[in-house]
Amino acid sequence: MADYRLFGCIFIITLCFQGIRSQSQVIQGRDCSDIWQKNNNAARGVYLIQPDGAIAPFQVYCEITQSGGWTYIQFRNGVDGVYFNKPWSSYEQGFGNVNGEHWLGLKNMNILTNQKNRKCKLRIDLQDFSNATAYAQYDTFNIGPNSTFYPLTVGEYSGTAGDAFNGTPASENQYGRAFSAQDIAHDGCTPKCRIGDLVFKSCSYRVQSGWWFNACGLANLNGKYYAPPNHLYQASFLSWPTWRFFESLKSTTMSVICN
Repeated sequence: MADYRLFGCIFIITLCFQGIRSQSQVIQGRDCSDIWQKNNNAARGVYLIQPDGAIAPFQVYCEITQSGGWTYIQFRNGVDGVYFNKPWSSYEQGFGNVNGEHWLGLKNMNILTNQKNRKCKLRIDLQDFSNATAYAQYDTFNIGPNSTFYPLTVGEYSGTAGDAFNGTPASENQYGRAFSAQDIAHDGCTPKCRIGDLVFKSCSYRVQSGWWFNACGLANLNGKYYAPPNHLYQASFLSWPTWRFFESLKSTTMSVICN
């Protein structure tokens, strides 16, 4: 009799796990904004989405606010120790854990920001090691196709962190730039880049990350993670210098809302 009871318990537990697993595989919206529109009381967390034009669904982290649902496309805080000096294929497909540090992937970003009749905004949230915060928001945001190496297009800036995409001098402006990684560069370093007496073959090589560089520009939120006391005056770091100059940041979030 005890064996039958044990078998029954195992059977019930198995059914419960199968139910949880099947529920997690249900497509819940086109993006986090769509999920919020369906349910304003949805909880923040991981959801399965399938944007218009996507061949297959994929998981994202949704930040649900009173005004809408934001889809994370990048998150850094140093906790998971995710290595961001990766080749083009990794940046294209995405890496990390959507519950923690991750890069959603250029393919998914392209699909997410090019849905029919949906306009996307970009928000960048920053935190330094004193726990001060700032943000940069752009009223339009688009990642172009792989045929042009996933160029970055952003609209009008607002916020408290400054517009670090807008380079100084203008020749370093990152608006409209194609993406670069350690093995494939489209960063304007032809044949070499020079900063003072320093000469290097590509921005990705110099700062050990993938980003929308322009020989090389100011912003780079995919740089190497540095914690105090080593977070100052590094060559490769989480950089948004219109807010914190030569100071690597504690956490960064890039998220989009599409309506």
